[in-house]
Amino acid sequence: MRLAPCRQCCMNWKAVLPARKAVKGAVMPPKFSNPTALGLASFALSLTVLTFANFGWMGVAPAIALAVFFGGIVEIGVGFAELFTGNTFAMTVFGSYGAFWIVFGGLLYGSTVGWLPAAAFKGFLIGFPVAWLIITLIFLVATFRLAQALVWIFVTLSILWILLIAAVATGNPLLFKVFCWESLLCAATAWYLLAAIIINGAFGSEVLPIGGYVPPPAKK
Repeated sequence: MRLAPCRQCCMNWKAVLPARKAVKGAVMPPKFSNPTALGLASFALSLTVLTFANFGWMGVAPAIALAVFFGGIVEIGVGFAELFTGNTFAMTVFGSYGAFWIVFGGLLYGSTVGWLPAAAFKGFLIGFPVAWLIITLIFLVATFRLAQALVWIFVTLSILWILLIAAVATGNPLLFKVFCWESLLCAATAWYLLAAIIINGAFGSEVLPIGGYVPPPAKK
């Protein structure tokens, strides 16, 4: 089960449900599970906790730990798992954002404990988001031929980077608040797709719709 099967697009919800094989009247589970669900769980949970820390609702320590271990290491592992499914899109997304979480968590920890001088972060909150906005926009274009739920994840993620760049460049606290709330919206889109994969797979039917790419009509 994968979000971008080889040689075909994610046309409908069946593309993200596990394949089942009937043997003597019994329903057998697939040989391999879908690593995408774990990757979405890692991203959604890490982003949610980081946003809580940005709001000041909790300390930064849990956000650092989740960023490195759950957001980072787990997502990189999911990227490697997607390699064996032939899903280039998911492999690149989870591998890239897994590395992002590890780098971000390490820098956040270094700045918190004073391991890194302030000069080491010069331009970081502008250049870093700009670079990640570029790769996220590439991912966004690819989602136009995948599930619509994926499109919403990368639309909100792209907006998230733009808001962060604007908030840092202007120093406007209101923009930072908007950035935090939009972070929760982005996390919510990932939570939804995670729920759809888990619940639809368990029920064997489309309980939560994710949408699908509809190809244009063939020219006559």
